[in-house]
Amino acid sequence: MALKVMIIQSQKDVLGQVVETAIIDAPDFELAEDRVVAIENMGLALETHGATLDVLIAIGDGLPVRTVLAWYPSLIVSHIVIGPDAVHLDLKHVGLDQLLSTLRLLHRKEDDRAAGCALEYHIASRPGQAADDACEVVPAGMKVTTAMTKALRWVDALLLLYHQQNPPAEGDIPGLSRGGRLPIEAMVKPAAAEQALRLEAARAALLEADKALRAELERVGGSEPLGALLHNLSLSFLELQAILLCLAPELDLRYQAAYGMLHDDLGRRSATLGLICALLGEAELVRAELSRTQGLVRWRLIEQATALPHADEPLRLEPELIAWLLGEHDALAADGRLRRMVRVAPWPGAGWAREPERAQMPQQLGRLLAETVAEDRVVLLTGDGADRWRADLEAGATTVGKPLLRIVLGAASEGNAEEIGIRIARLAQVQAAVPVVDLSEMEPGATPSDGVARLSVAIQERVPQTMVIAPDGEWLLGAIGARRCLLLRNQRLDRRATGVSYVAAAAEAGLAITAEEGARLALTFELSLGGVAAAARLAAMEKPAAELEGRAFPRLVAACRRTASPDLPKFTQRIEPAFSLDDVVLPAERKAQLREMIGHVLHAPRVLNDWGFGAQLPYGRGVAALLSGSSGTGKTMAAHAAARALDAVLYVVDISQVASKYVGEMEKNIDVVFTEAERAGAVLLFDEADAFFSKRSEVKDAHDRYANMEVAYLLQRMESFAGLAILTTNFRQNIDQAFLRRLRFVIEFPRPGVEAREAIWRRCFPQDMRQDSAIDFAFLARQLDITGGNIRQILVGAAFAAAAENAPAIEMRHIVAASGAELTKLGKQSTAREFAEYENYRRQSANAA
Repeated sequence: MALKVMIIQSQKDVLGQVVETAIIDAPDFELAEDRVVAIENMGLALETHGATLDVLIAIGDGLPVRTVLAWYPSLIVSHIVIGPDAVHLDLKHVGLDQLLSTLRLLHRKEDDRAAGCALEYHIASRPGQAADDACEVVPAGMKVTTAMTKALRWVDALLLLYHQQNPPAEGDIPGLSRGGRLPIEAMVKPAAAEQALRLEAARAALLEADKALRAELERVGGSEPLGALLHNLSLSFLELQAILLCLAPELDLRYQAAYGMLHDDLGRRSATLGLICALLGEAELVRAELSRTQGLVRWRLIEQATALPHADEPLRLEPELIAWLLGEHDALAADGRLRRMVRVAPWPGAGWAREPERAQMPQQLGRLLAETVAEDRVVLLTGDGADRWRADLEAGATTVGKPLLRIVLGAASEGNAEEIGIRIARLAQVQAAVPVVDLSEMEPGATPSDGVARLSVAIQERVPQTMVIAPDGEWLLGAIGARRCLLLRNQRLDRRATGVSYVAAAAEAGLAITAEEGARLALTFELSLGGVAAAARLAAMEKPAAELEGRAFPRLVAACRRTASPDLPKFTQRIEPAFSLDDVVLPAERKAQLREMIGHVLHAPRVLNDWGFGAQLPYGRGVAALLSGSSGTGKTMAAHAAARALDAVLYVVDISQVASKYVGEMEKNIDVVFTEAERAGAVLLFDEADAFFSKRSEVKDAHDRYANMEVAYLLQRMESFAGLAILTTNFRQNIDQAFLRRLRFVIEFPRPGVEAREAIWRRCFPQDMRQDSAIDFAFLARQLDITGGNIRQILVGAAFAAAAENAPAIEMRHIVAASGAELTKLGKQSTAREFAEYENYRRQSANAA
């Protein structure tokens, strides 16, 4: 028999004519109207042909497709959107042949349409079958699961049986406005209604649907959402049936209309608790059983409910749960309360973080994860190295095939902590995963301890085993109250030993470094495993196409430095060291002190770790040095030289960025500077340190009090700093004496003598710069009692003067002229006697000017 088709078009388009021609040419299709119907004539056309119509093809936008389906629920509607070449049947590469085949399929498969045609559909292939029978019709957006299909068939059968058991009385008008015009059998399932005219047939159909649903859920276990609710959350079958009744109106308008009819109020289109209890059996017994088991409330499956509502209140599922039931795998994790906490990607290091001291830890954690726990158990992973715990958990879970639910707790207020914990437990159970709550990245003070405890208890009460990573988590032992708690503690790893992780991470990124280079990286940068992996990837991405073998290490050093200190440039100025120790001119004993300071940093791992002297320095293992002396004596140059000798970057602390008008903000900024400098292995330079470390004054008002607090915190943080910090000042007497006690080195930079000045004159001349052989550096050193900074300024001025004359080289007359200008700037007038031997040079300079 030919299918009767009507084509409705909202705007004139050639597509309507093409479809019309194709329908006319197809032998198994028949047009209800001789032409395409315009939208303004749609009502009359449907009134004329609606009862006998099989298929409606709607072309264009603004067509009331769902309204048509509400009045003609057995009608198949294909909505074709003009423009993007998309038919709302979710077919790929849609052509006319595919469209006609789809319409045939939808009509022939009417008995298989579990949710009706109010939704869009797509065609799912059935392997091993041919032609149209090789497909089945599935609502778009729903995961293609037999369990969902059988569940909706069970809903249909239940509604039909209830209707048979409770027919409307003679003369009743169910649903008021709809009246008796459309019987409920036609709204629920037309094909099934014809077969369920008698009560016994309806009861038999429900038993068959119930049996089929139970068998399917037993077969799929927890691999599909409906099975996971039943098996993983341990819901009763009665609770699952209640969920299905709540879910049905979210899938199809027919169920909304049916619920309105059953409520005798078309405005109440969602299932109420009273209706659900009536549909599932003796209402009072069903209500009592749902109240006893409490699964719907315990797992927060129904919206905004910590208890079952009143009988006349609607019972709605949480939106995230609906999306998850319809096949959106990540919907529960996308809950607004969990979105920022759930980490989907595995933690780094599982495949390559293998320090010798921790070789057996992944196997131990794997055994714990695989154990079947009879009663709730919390495993507390404490101590240093939270990133190692994460890597070992990933490795152990991979070994035993146990999925992890990674929760990184940043901030959870005490008020919603319990609700967050319940949803974490729900997500873990439906995924059959072990929740791992990472407290190591929690912001200080962001989450009260009571809030963390409430969250942990909410999880622990609902899942058999929970892993908690907490560096200082012993306080949780009393709060969580687990019947069985296991405490594992990490010992601080030797940083040299962690070099194997750098080598392995570099190899994973396609870079080759030696074990010694890995150890150097580990000693220089205090990076987490995530930071190590990120640095290795960054270095690999920046690899030149024609890089020579063995050049990966410098790039990896630069990548580690950038990864370790992302916030350091906010408060400091990054400077690449420009000078070496050979450029620093100092008396021998002072230079020896400078070399000793560098040696303390270079040999710290061996002395403090290997030889055990670290126990003598409980407050900090870093090196702090004060370089004092007159302006221009080489203090900043020495800081450059120290950083260069250590192969480190120099960061000059900017007081304008660190200081703040808000109380407590400066201390936070100072902490960021020191913390990130430690991670980056950088050298900190406090230039003009008396601005930071000035003497504390007597407290006369609030300003003095807070200023003293800032200095006190700086003193405390300086003492605990593990790197090299260099302070320079021209006024040592202004430095607080408490700082001087905590400085390992105090090096005085004297004004240079004659020999030192001559050496500085010679070193300040660039090697590539031509100079006149007549320049007498010894004379300049004897005659000009100035510092190295002044000498550099004189030579720069002389160079510009020579360039202005287009002279081939710097001559003595240029230096004499620049010296006079520099002495004038310093308030020292040069005299004819001082430069008597070079009067002719001054005269030549004046003539040239």
